[in-house]
Amino acid sequence: MQSQFGNLQEGHVELVIVGAGGMGREVFSWLSQDIMKKENHKIKGFIDDNPGALGNLQYPIQVIGNIEDYQPTDQEKFVIAVLETKTRKKIAESLIKKNAQFYTLIHPSVIIGTNVHIGLGSIICPNCILTNDISVGFFVFINTSSTLGHDVIVGNYSSINGKVEITGNVVVGEECFFGVGAKVIPGRRIGKGARVGAGSIVIKNVPTCVTVFGNPAKIIER
Repeated sequence: MQSQFGNLQEGHVELVIVGAGGMGREVFSWLSQDIMKKENHKIKGFIDDNPGALGNLQYPIQVIGNIEDYQPTDQEKFVIAVLETKTRKKIAESLIKKNAQFYTLIHPSVIIGTNVHIGLGSIICPNCILTNDISVGFFVFINTSSTLGHDVIVGNYSSINGKVEITGNVVVGEECFFGVGAKVIPGRRIGKGARVGAGSIVIKNVPTCVTVFGNPAKIIER
């Protein structure tokens, strides 16, 4: 079988990871595992505004350009490995204007139930569980071992860090951010642009554009 780093053949897809920092390097690992049996896919490289982002780390791909100037080709699909929600949205909108195509990364270890819809360009990392009747928007990031309960809605560009538990009937607005280990009890609403601190327990609805932290989570910044 041809390596995912081998020469591109007709009809093959070249995958470009946007961001070569810590998240981008993790995504490289998950993407490599995802395409292991997809002979028509290969990882072409990273794009990053820091050409030395990889430092002395040894990877079979390199930084091949910066984000602003990179011109997509018809054979390329992009995976945006940027954690900060507003930055990810800005990059996505810039690439969309250049007619870029995007790849939805769902690691093979993810457990997905019935009627789960995942938007284009999203990244679902290893060991996540998405139960039933869930809607995940465009360009959403869900890190390792996080869970979404039944009837959850996650808005576009949101970031959910590792081991977060979002239980049934929760609605998460666009561009929300959840720190590692946060939990949300059933039926709550998280407003657009809200940030939930690491380890926080959300027992009340969270307004738009606030930061909450603690157990129970309380507003610490507007």
